Amino acid sequence: MNKLEYFQKDYSEKTRKQIVNKYNVSIELLVESKENYNLKKNDVIYNISTIRERNLLKNQNKIDKLNSLLIQNKDKIEFLLNDKQISQQEFDQQIKIAEQDFSQNYAKKINELHAKAKKYNKKMDSLVDLKKLKFKEQIKNFEIKINKKIEVLESKKENAIKKIISDNQEFIETHEQNLLEKKKLKLKNSREYLAYEKFESDYQNKKFGELSYSEEKPKFEEKINKRVEKINRLGNFSLSRLTWKVASLDFYSEQKKIKTKNTLLSILDQSKLLIIILIIAIVAGFSNQYFFTQRTWINLLTNNLDLLLVAFGMTLIILTGGIDLSVGSLLAFSGAVLVKLLESDYNIYLALIISLATAMSFGLVSGWLISYVKLQPFIFTLVLMIVLRGANSILLNSTATLLPNNTLQFLVRPLLGNIPWTFFIAIAIYIFLFILMKWYKYGRHVYAVGGNTKASHLSGIKTKMVSTSVYVFSGALVFVGALFYVSKLNSIAPTSGNSLELDAIACVALGGTSLLGGKGGVTKTLMGWFVTCVLSTAMNMIGIDSYWQMIVKGSVILVAVLSDKKFGVIQKTKNLIMHFAYRI
Repeated sequence: MNKLEYFQKDYSEKTRKQIVNKYNVSIELLVESKENYNLKKNDVIYNISTIRERNLLKNQNKIDKLNSLLIQNKDKIEFLLNDKQISQQEFDQQIKIAEQDFSQNYAKKINELHAKAKKYNKKMDSLVDLKKLKFKEQIKNFEIKINKKIEVLESKKENAIKKIISDNQEFIETHEQNLLEKKKLKLKNSREYLAYEKFESDYQNKKFGELSYSEEKPKFEEKINKRVEKINRLGNFSLSRLTWKVASLDFYSEQKKIKTKNTLLSILDQSKLLIIILIIAIVAGFSNQYFFTQRTWINLLTNNLDLLLVAFGMTLIILTGGIDLSVGSLLAFSGAVLVKLLESDYNIYLALIISLATAMSFGLVSGWLISYVKLQPFIFTLVLMIVLRGANSILLNSTATLLPNNTLQFLVRPLLGNIPWTFFIAIAIYIFLFILMKWYKYGRHVYAVGGNTKASHLSGIKTKMVSTSVYVFSGALVFVGALFYVSKLNSIAPTSGNSLELDAIACVALGGTSLLGGKGGVTKTLMGWFVTCVLSTAMNMIGIDSYWQMIVKGSVILVAVLSDKKFGVIQKTKNLIMHFAYRI
């Protein structure tokens, strides 16, 4: 026997297996879909039966409650007899009266309940039977459809195997032969095979006897077999040469269809904001010729930067599962503090530090009371909003106050083209927050607290400290927003920042950040802010009344909340409809 005949010609067999596996995956998916369809229909029957049992039990409880009235009355009479308050004759008489009263007052109602239950049971039985017949037909049709697809796949599989073999037989054989020769050459030059040849040569030259030859030969063969296995593993990379031929066949793959569908849905979900912007822009462009001018878009991007900063702060709070309704009032109050300090000839840097400290202090108080004292964020921040709004009016004497000497005008001066400093500062803050939330431990902790506070605490995260810190961060960002606001208008008023919290929440929600926390980010808020700005600008240029604009913004928040998967609104609605559909 030639000692080089260790290798098997398994190349074409592996190619066939590759084809078979691809088709088998699709067939398995179809079989699984058939089973799932059957289970889905059975679930409907089960739900109907469950509702029936629940309602029948409720009806039986009513009957038992009525029957218990007679039993309780009899127990009282029996107690009087045992206590010797009445005689046996009186006992029998009172029992008879109690039974008569019960018969007159409740027996009819009990009979009605029994009749109602019987009627309902009959109705539900007929409904279940009807559904079973209907589903049986649907399942049968679905199975026929799936079986046809499976037959088509089986046929295509066989044809593909025949095609790949017939079309590429010569190539496969040549390739197999070349691969075999290469493997033989590698084995022939291997240390193990050379040692084996020397061993055979020594035996032929009678350097040792038959006994030694018989003992040593299996050891050499074992070493050669190990070398063969290694060469086979290294040589299998050549199988990829036919992969492109197999892939070029027109496979009917359900798995590929599902993957394509999911990819398209994912792309659509990710680009929905861009689609909204495009639709709004087209409508506004047709309604007003100045919408697409450079000036309009520069104003759009620079006039709402205070909202962007506040929305960033709101994002951090919402990511932890909180909410802050005081941001608009805090912006106005910190802006008022800054203007009043500058009006009193304070150094600009000192005034900025005091105003920043004021905003962050309120954030710290809010965070501490919400995280440690466990006050409801909605209630407390609502109270704080009212308090700060009143304090702002007192501080400004209920009148708008101008910024003295145009102190902050340098912020709105153009830096690049017609784009002011404030825009680049806002972009720098966005980059900082993006890096902080994506690549630093603090950002991961914020997401963890919002996703599951209890699990985060058990894993060692200081949840209270994280929850408090986001309110402090938000206070700092609100101060920067106030700085932008004051520099833009060169004044501050008691009504400044009105409804800003609504706009900020709209930006966060529209961007896709979950209002329940744990999902989202500043990038999504940036996109939501851009959509909000485009929407507001478009509505202003079209001439929509401000009150209607508030309705639109509120509707945006509502839709965003209802579309949040964590609420499961769609599933709950379906369950509610089914409950009422089969109720007595």
